[in-house]
Amino acid sequence: MLTPTILTKAIAILSSKVFGDYDSRMSNYGAISSMNYEPNFINSSEITRLRTAPSRPVSIEYLPKQVYTGAPGTLACDFTAIDTTSTTATLVWENWVPANGFRLVKENYSNNTIKYAEDLAHQIMSVQRSFYEYLDARILTYYNTNRTQINAYSLFNAAPDAVEVPAIDRNTLLYKIKTMMETNDFSADDNVFIANTEIIELLTFLQAQGSSNATNFAYQFAGLDVLRSNRLLPTVGSKYTGFAFPKGSVALVEWNTARHKVQTGAAEYLIGRDYWTEIADPLFGNLFSWSLHYKASCQDGAFADYSPTAVPSYVEKFQLSVDFSLFKPTISPSTFSNIFKVEALS
Repeated sequence: MLTPTILTKAIAILSSKVFGDYDSRMSNYGAISSMNYEPNFINSSEITRLRTAPSRPVSIEYLPKQVYTGAPGTLACDFTAIDTTSTTATLVWENWVPANGFRLVKENYSNNTIKYAEDLAHQIMSVQRSFYEYLDARILTYYNTNRTQINAYSLFNAAPDAVEVPAIDRNTLLYKIKTMMETNDFSADDNVFIANTEIIELLTFLQAQGSSNATNFAYQFAGLDVLRSNRLLPTVGSKYTGFAFPKGSVALVEWNTARHKVQTGAAEYLIGRDYWTEIADPLFGNLFSWSLHYKASCQDGAFADYSPTAVPSYVEKFQLSVDFSLFKPTISPSTFSNIFKVEALS
């Protein structure tokens, strides 16, 4: 069966990137990284409550923006007053689970250069890499769907709901993003910009143009984290396409299936070597964890052992999954958002 020491060894192999070979190489998952900031629109105790709730939370209650109108007048003993009314933001959950789990037969490793822990680590990593690809693209779709349709910045084009920076001004793209944030009453500092990978060309050029150069562009980087993703492609007519938002103003909350199955009574999930456990993610830390469903049983014909007749073997099956919800603060009016699409034209 899968013992705690074997699982720990497998996770240690993952953490030390033993399998960082060419075929199993990881991509640049900038969209996931853009979610990996401490959310600042929901307090930490609320996040803990969401993660440890006995069932998936469906909404978050909050106090919406209240608008008061006023004009020059006189004070009076009596006046009208309005009540405070809370509202809720709905959480939409997704459960990512591969179509197939994977299985290991320990006898297969007795005369094999590939060992059990190595194979277990490789299979876990393969599943995780598939999820990273999916989640990175899923987050970008979320940004595009939830981008603002209102923008006070002068370069905003309502047709694509995007700020369009002319090609001649590309070298000041980052500074224009900061100006755009300030124009919309967000701070010009402490923001994130996730863009297509080709933006590295621009970043490298701008970083080389420091204060000792005749043209200084390096000043633009302060207060803006620029991330890249291979899942983000520039739109037609653009060289660079991306999304900008304040750090911590978007969030991924996970609700771990295994954690809650264990909490509801571990014994019933250990019967017959069929149980759930939780493992940490080796790449993104506390952003989310993995549910691991483990099943083991005797199976005929799983291992031939060089004999003409197959023998019964102890077969282990594994299935990894992640439950998560992407969300952002609700802002009025509904057409306004803290997520801004930005395009640098070709």
